[in-house]
Amino acid sequence: MKRMVARIARMAVSPSFVALFMRAAVLGSMLLLNAVLSRNLSATEFGAFIFVMNISIFVAIVGQFGFRSYIVKEVAHLHRDRLVDQYSSLLVRCYIVAFVVSLFVSVLIFMFGWDLVSDRTGINISIIDRIVLIFAFAFASSNLFVPDFFRGALRNKFSNISGHYLYNILLLLMIIFYLYTFNIIDFSLYVRMALFAAVICSAFGVFSSFLMFGFQGTYRSNYLLLIYSAVPFLVSNIATYLMINSDLWVVAVNEGPEVVGVYGAAARLALLVGMPVQIGLTIMIGRVAHLVAANDIDALERVARRAAAAFMVFSLVLAAPLVLMGGSVMRLVYGPGFEVGGHIVSTLAIAHFATAMSGAAQAILLQAGQQRAVMVITLMFAVANYLVASWIGSGKLGLSVAIVYAVGLAAYAVCLIFLVRRKLGIWVLPYVSLQSITGKQ
Repeated sequence: MKRMVARIARMAVSPSFVALFMRAAVLGSMLLLNAVLSRNLSATEFGAFIFVMNISIFVAIVGQFGFRSYIVKEVAHLHRDRLVDQYSSLLVRCYIVAFVVSLFVSVLIFMFGWDLVSDRTGINISIIDRIVLIFAFAFASSNLFVPDFFRGALRNKFSNISGHYLYNILLLLMIIFYLYTFNIIDFSLYVRMALFAAVICSAFGVFSSFLMFGFQGTYRSNYLLLIYSAVPFLVSNIATYLMINSDLWVVAVNEGPEVVGVYGAAARLALLVGMPVQIGLTIMIGRVAHLVAANDIDALERVARRAAAAFMVFSLVLAAPLVLMGGSVMRLVYGPGFEVGGHIVSTLAIAHFATAMSGAAQAILLQAGQQRAVMVITLMFAVANYLVASWIGSGKLGLSVAIVYAVGLAAYAVCLIFLVRRKLGIWVLPYVSLQSITGKQ
């Protein structure tokens, strides 16, 4: 008994378990945030919240400039070349680029392009709230790649309490405290809380890097080379976003804010099916980067296939209730009136389960220098999804859009699997035996 307790205690403080817990906590906090706001905002306000969050993901992806994938790869190479003193310089340069790009994109969207967006979707946001959002997104984008930086530097324990992990949990705690104290929340107050949390987390990430690695060395590449190297990662990330999130744009153009709220809530709930993949990649991405840097292809295949098997099993557990009882789960999570989105969450849950089968295929290709191939394929599927969905229209509460995007995601996953096979000569398909998942002989 004592031996079992000791084993559980060691597992509970291991970097992998902490990463698993923190990633689950962040995803859970995001779902809880949606559930809290769906019950405290009007249908129109919640639709506006969902749409703005969709845009915020786009701004964040553009702003972080592909650094989430690039910085892990680059830190692994700095570690191999014994240039640890350049870590902080690399992080600061990525911070500066991300902040400036995010600020520029946010100004274009919320100051110069919002009248067009508002006319097409019927979603209105005050000028003050838009200014706050501009700076909130600029700081939030800089937080996205901080955990990946520390993970690439093999500081796994610290990576789990930094960046967007800390941001999401801090924001949720602020909202719950305000609701408990004043029993009211609105969209304007939410965006101000988001700005405060983003500033705190950005300062925490940079300061922590200085304490760990100092700031003596200068990163070996200048800003232009840094940007040039990260562009393929950026384009791939934008295309991935469009492939997964632009369905909400089609619905917003064809329906009102209330339908946007229902569809967006269903789409966010369906993302839970992909949670095992996100958590797994969070844990293994540093190891993948170092295996690629060492050209250890056999070990890379073993890691990838075991991970894909685990992704498949846990994704199936999460997908089953959404597919079988989608309407009931929607009502339970978001409240009365949201059960009409049951068919949407069921369709999208099947799609995300299909993508779990591809495991770490995209991450492996990006770390192996195949970012341009990934960029081309992802762009092709992203454009095709959007054009077909726009041509068909939204249908009953966006069901036709959900079907188009589900088929596109599944086909994309298959292409990635075969691209890894062609470029690296390995399979990333899941093993089917429990022995292979656990790694025991």
